[in-house]
Amino acid sequence: MPKFCLIGGAGFVGRNMARFLTDNGHEVSIIDKACWPEEWGGPAGARCSCQAITPRMVAGCDVLVHLASITDYHPTYGEYVRNNVAELASLFEHTLDVGAFVLISSQTVYGTAPLPYDPSDGITRPTEHYGLSKLMQEQVSSLLCRVSLYILRPSIILGPGQNPRSLYAGLIKNTVARLNAGMSPMIYGDGTQLRSYVDVRDVARYVELVAESRTPRISNATSNEGPLSVNYIVGKIGGLMGVDIEPCVGEWERVVDLQQKDQVSACAWPEFWGPAATGKALKEYVESLLVSGNLPSREYIEQTDRENVEWGVVRKVEK
Repeated sequence: MPKFCLIGGAGFVGRNMARFLTDNGHEVSIIDKACWPEEWGGPAGARCSCQAITPRMVAGCDVLVHLASITDYHPTYGEYVRNNVAELASLFEHTLDVGAFVLISSQTVYGTAPLPYDPSDGITRPTEHYGLSKLMQEQVSSLLCRVSLYILRPSIILGPGQNPRSLYAGLIKNTVARLNAGMSPMIYGDGTQLRSYVDVRDVARYVELVAESRTPRISNATSNEGPLSVNYIVGKIGGLMGVDIEPCVGEWERVVDLQQKDQVSACAWPEFWGPAATGKALKEYVESLLVSGNLPSREYIEQTDRENVEWGVVRKVEK
């Protein structure tokens, strides 16, 4: 069975990927500077940054997956370059004795709508600093990686263990938590902005398939349900929970939305990527959140709202 090593594997996507791969019989190791895998019951690993990784730590690995990145919108530009680009580049200072290298990038490398071009043409023009750092990661990997390189550009990834602080990536968990706490869901702008989603299990399944392939490629990963509006998703969640929602439409705006109203991506092989934010998938996800009881409290949500204002992530709309 192929062996996998996940750099940044103790985060949300990495934990789900590790569980998926180990459940399918694969040997998995994790390298993460923020958390020991043993702290959450994950496979064996090492606590260190990319800069401290040695060839011995990844030797014999069939697929090395790079997941480590900061994603919040409030860090400075320098932090994005240092954390997302410089640390990745340091990894290639060594000769990697692995079969394949997978970089988990992002559809934000295309920029966000409205765009003056069709993203299916493969043109990349990021419109914010996170997307720029992901494109720089791709360029560094393409230039320096000496093994088979796979670049996956997911849209918003959904699944267990998601951080509800994120205004769009955590939209479902954040909305469930707010409704469960007797609060109104938070909708930024008019709620018509479009987002595409992908299930974290599908991302893990893609990585598993890489072990069977030796044809390097760049692939987009969005669900086959197409782009969905924030209003639509919040309405579906309210219906599943039997709650009459009173969204705060038009009261707040996410500052970065002034540049990027809609999320744009062109899905590669839609028959592979299943639904993530509609139908049975959404129902199961909402039910799992409610059953687990692992939802943030009202106090935590209110504190997060205050911090988003203080950090300049959102602002009150002047009427």
